[in-house]
Amino acid sequence: LKLVKIFQQYARLVSLTKEIGIFYFSLGYTESDDFETINEGIIDKIQTNYISFKIDQNTTFKVDMIKRGILDGRIFSPANRQKLLLNIADNLVHKFNLKADLKNEILTITLFLTPDNVIFAQRLFKPNRRQIMNRTPSNRSYFHSGSMNPLLVRAMINIAIKNDYNPLKNAESKNLLFLDPFMGAGGMLMEAGTMGYSTIGIELGYWMSRGARMNLTDLSFSGYESFFWTILRCDSNKIPIKSNSIDVIVTDPPYGHSTMLGGQKLEDLLSNVLSECY
Repeated sequence: LKLVKIFQQYARLVSLTKEIGIFYFSLGYTESDDFETINEGIIDKIQTNYISFKIDQNTTFKVDMIKRGILDGRIFSPANRQKLLLNIADNLVHKFNLKADLKNEILTITLFLTPDNVIFAQRLFKPNRRQIMNRTPSNRSYFHSGSMNPLLVRAMINIAIKNDYNPLKNAESKNLLFLDPFMGAGGMLMEAGTMGYSTIGIELGYWMSRGARMNLTDLSFSGYESFFWTILRCDSNKIPIKSNSIDVIVTDPPYGHSTMLGGQKLEDLLSNVLSECY
């Protein structure tokens, strides 16, 4: 349960992660093997304590099967795959006193089938990537063509996090403070806010800052009421924030194509702002 709690805290940070789980064992096979040999090998590993669930009796579960690559149709025909699922479920029910339930499961077992391996794992968390992608620039109240994909934004923020960052400890203390010195339409702040940061965005343009306010307000009313954000409409060449007060800085600087540079050379702007951030 402690491990699950830790992963739940990390879950809000995920970007390109598809699943988080526990690997228990794998069983290799070749074209010379038959289905019954593979089936018996998997059941034997289940029966000889290759796996251990620290859960209550009668916990509901289901077994998912995921195919990767081109499988041998002789070994893993549709009928054989169904038989393997039923055999695994039956053994889990009797060994761990579990209860099969395909709709209201608490425990999910994932069986990965590859051309030369069968992998047995337990899913702990599957990110709702659709929820993240609902915040793509085209779905926002204020759209700007220079806005980034939210999955890429989250990946950038994760790269910027200190190696010793612990979301479990952070959840019990104050939120980290996030800064985007080139806020634009507010995409960086939106993702940082959903990841648990308190956020500050800097934007010089009046209409752009108004658009960002619209997007951030929409987010606040869509299940993130505790999301703290503030917008400073000022010049990033002179950031009006106390030194050493920001924990994470991530930004997508202007390039002078779809964004204005205020008459300043791009090289000078980036040099000045980077010096301010440092």
